[in-house]
Amino acid sequence: MNDFSGIWLSLDIHRDKINKLIAEFKETDKKNRETYSEAYYREEHGKLVARYRKKIADEKENVSDNINTRFWNIQNVLDKWIATPLPESKVNMLYLIMQSGVKLNRAEVEVIQNSIGNNYFGNKILQALAERDGVFVKPGYGLETYERVLKGCISSADIIVNGFYGTNPEWELVPAKVSKYIVTAAAAGTPLRDNCELYRAALIWDGSSVPCPKTKISSEDKDILKKLYSGCDNDVDMAARTKELIAETPEIKEALELTEYKKYIPEE
Repeated sequence: MNDFSGIWLSLDIHRDKINKLIAEFKETDKKNRETYSEAYYREEHGKLVARYRKKIADEKENVSDNINTRFWNIQNVLDKWIATPLPESKVNMLYLIMQSGVKLNRAEVEVIQNSIGNNYFGNKILQALAERDGVFVKPGYGLETYERVLKGCISSADIIVNGFYGTNPEWELVPAKVSKYIVTAAAAGTPLRDNCELYRAALIWDGSSVPCPKTKISSEDKDILKKLYSGCDNDVDMAARTKELIAETPEIKEALELTEYKKYIPEE
């Protein structure tokens, strides 16, 4: 399991726990109303609200710590990717090519690219050399791709962690500082719907020591794809969903090419 899929799994579990706490609150409150006098019920009701607000706050703190750790892991991998130095021999080779003015052909660019591997700045330099010499090289995922996806996922997680107070919100348990609009969005499940950004992010991040495209599809990935294509009953629906996915997250195309959904990828 990579960190992105770990995040949405934690959020799913969090929603279940909050729903359970709210169900407990409602059941206890109902029994109290049926058992106690009106005055005593009101007194106990206030205590019950305070107790369950605390339970929900503790659960939100726990899931927040878990998710923030995963986001930190992702950011740390990105930082290491950028800061990893290129071996001196590769630096010298690229420098000599740049200074000598020697023109590279496609085969030479591909050999050098394989030699450089996934080194961040090595690939940026080679990309510039290839463009200089008129050689088209399919670019890998840039830092901006991961930063964009990461920011979107942080925003989605924030809505659930800070705004989920039940599938049918229990407004008495919602602190005054929490926006009712966020609570409504969280209750509707918007950040964790089957086509959400967290699911798509899990497909373009392979969880290895450096960011890189998927080279194989795991059973977990297949489960995510089923969610992404839920509700599609025919080829027309599948093609439309595929086009939508690629428009929202272009990088997902490489993962789809490894699956049976490849046939629905629109021709360029």
